[in-house]
Amino acid sequence: MTRAPAQPDHAEAVLLRAIYEDVLGAGHVDEGEGFFVLGGSSLLVEILLERVRARFGVTVAVERFYAEPTLAGLRRLVQPPSAPDPDRPGLAGLLARAAAPDPTRPAVVGPDGALSYAEAAALTERAAARAAEPPAPRAVRLPTTVDGVRTVLADLAAGVPVLVLDPAATAAEEAAAREAFDGELRAGGRLAGAGPVHGLATSGSTGRPKVVLSPTDGTLLVRLRQAEDVGMVPGDVYLVTAPLHLSFGLGGGLLAGLLGGVTVVLPPLPLTPDGLRRAAEEQPPTLTMGVGLAYRFLLAAGARLPALRRAVIGGEPLPPGLDSVWEERTGVPLTDSYGTSETGHVSTNVEGVAGSVGRPLPGVEVRLTGEHDAPGGTGAGELLVRSPGLARGYAGDPELTADRFRDGWFATGDLAEVREDGHLLLRGRLDDQLNVGGSKVDPREVEAACRESLGLTDCAVEGIALESGRTEVCAYVVADHPVRRADLVAALRDRLSAHKIPTRVVQLDALPRGAGGKIRRADLPR
Repeated sequence: MTRAPAQPDHAEAVLLRAIYEDVLGAGHVDEGEGFFVLGGSSLLVEILLERVRARFGVTVAVERFYAEPTLAGLRRLVQPPSAPDPDRPGLAGLLARAAAPDPTRPAVVGPDGALSYAEAAALTERAAARAAEPPAPRAVRLPTTVDGVRTVLADLAAGVPVLVLDPAATAAEEAAAREAFDGELRAGGRLAGAGPVHGLATSGSTGRPKVVLSPTDGTLLVRLRQAEDVGMVPGDVYLVTAPLHLSFGLGGGLLAGLLGGVTVVLPPLPLTPDGLRRAAEEQPPTLTMGVGLAYRFLLAAGARLPALRRAVIGGEPLPPGLDSVWEERTGVPLTDSYGTSETGHVSTNVEGVAGSVGRPLPGVEVRLTGEHDAPGGTGAGELLVRSPGLARGYAGDPELTADRFRDGWFATGDLAEVREDGHLLLRGRLDDQLNVGGSKVDPREVEAACRESLGLTDCAVEGIALESGRTEVCAYVVADHPVRRADLVAALRDRLSAHKIPTRVVQLDALPRGAGGKIRRADLPR
């Protein structure tokens, strides 16, 4: 674990002392007094470390606290200096370890060239050595290329607070994300003061544009465990079809692949059937990852995949029927997975249990809440996740952070079931967010943009299920003038990302509403 500040923040130091003394039921405790000498027990250690995790977002291993059970020792674990922890090497150390078997082999192959493991290890080592103290935050529109890989690896290795943006983000979206990210870090608040962080501009699980502020060290740990869970080994070739500006592509694709010692292959974007086929045939993959569209493209292009042994799908619900067609054509089942930008990777169904997205990774915990918000280990309810990669929260949005991050857990908004054997099954969502190709769309955001930009009398945005299992965004509009889709595109292209702009427009005389004025969405024409 590495921290940017050379000295602990005074307010956090005071808070840590208060937690320590409260758990012991003691008055003023000297920094070097032993926890057990002061009356502590193994149960109180668990309570202490749980409170530390909930308040600081830092997981302290029990055995490490036992090695020096004092307030001073705990302070070093929660607020360590900037020197690397030998037990938790940073990105440079992890890449050096991954490079060791054969430094000359390719780490990343993309549309603009290749990067060897020796080069990746060297550039991250240089970046870590020249890290500023403290490093200045910056934003980058991250392309899915080898050049983009060099940029993001250097920033992460140096501990730079980097905001990762979609290259196609509008100027308004970039400005809003940078304002939230920079403002959070400059304020020096709790979200920014817990170690090296990076930001992902995402619609996430709520559909609201926001910046997820994630711990870099925790993210690396989760991605290392993901690589182990999937069974990545040096010599594997990993076809990564998700863009690097998404958590799925950056974490589940690039970082997991590099920490697993495999060759990561980046096809040219935007994805096309022929582009994917060429990438797969030039570098025959043993592993693949992506949303359903990538797998449909590979099937449509007749891609030959003779070396494939695992195909991981995620980012959206498994499209109906795709798994059976894929397995029939390739002989390899689709392995479902689950994760969020706020938690990192959660699970992979490596055991092939029907309907499951797998068991949680080591160190990742899940629980369910029922009607009265009482946690349960099995059964059904809203899924809550706790993880070493758990985000600090949403930059610049304390209300949403407080709502979704609860006592060290993230409330996903997903309905789920946990079987007795630990397998996780998803059962839909609590809210009305639309999942469009793996990205969430908030109908309310789109409705507001349509009303303001087009002078509509009324508007409702709904998702229309296509035969493929994907979702089309449809705008039902009421106006005193004709409204075409071309009008929406012209009015919204500078305000919303392309996937949020409705692809279908239905103009009505009035929206169907009940007696209370609420839209009867079931009565909207389909």
